[in-house]
Amino acid sequence: MPMEINLHEKRFVILGLQGSGKTTLAKYIAKQNPRHLVFDVIGEYQGFNRYLPREKQGQGLISEFEICANKLLLKNLHRFNMLIIDEANRIAPCKKPMPSTLLMLNDQHRHYGLSLGVIARRPSQLNTDLIDLAHYMFVFLLSGWHDVLYLNKIAQGLGDTVRTLKPYEFVVVTPTREYSIHKPISLS
Repeated sequence: MPMEINLHEKRFVILGLQGSGKTTLAKYIAKQNPRHLVFDVIGEYQGFNRYLPREKQGQGLISEFEICANKLLLKNLHRFNMLIIDEANRIAPCKKPMPSTLLMLNDQHRHYGLSLGVIARRPSQLNTDLIDLAHYMFVFLLSGWHDVLYLNKIAQGLGDTVRTLKPYEFVVVTPTREYSIHKPISLS
């Protein structure tokens, strides 16, 4: 893990443009924790512990997430201690209430011994509670002005920094909202 970050019972967010390295980092994190479960909306985590929903968007996807989280994850805490949700903005978009189970996990994950990670392309598309309450943020290249402004409000200069990242570089933002640039990682 970059900087030897301990994600045990922590919340984390991975953000970045398509093809920037989000999935590679999420797979790296999952490999470090064999008791993970990935809610794999678009089918990129073959070979990992995953739930592959039939629905890909809308209320059907949200309902499948609720079922997965309640029946697969919470009833099997002896098997899982990390939940990673890819395409989380499809489940918890900005300016809409979060599904009840995700809201509960975001607030009480550590009482279940869980780490909670969410992945989205743009912070401006994701429910703000997931970002604001995250212990760690991993941010890849973003260039949209909404995203740059949003990130600059989180930490001075953060949005300007991620706009200039080289391919596959990312910024790690700590709980105190300090940040630093990290080189690309490899799964091998």
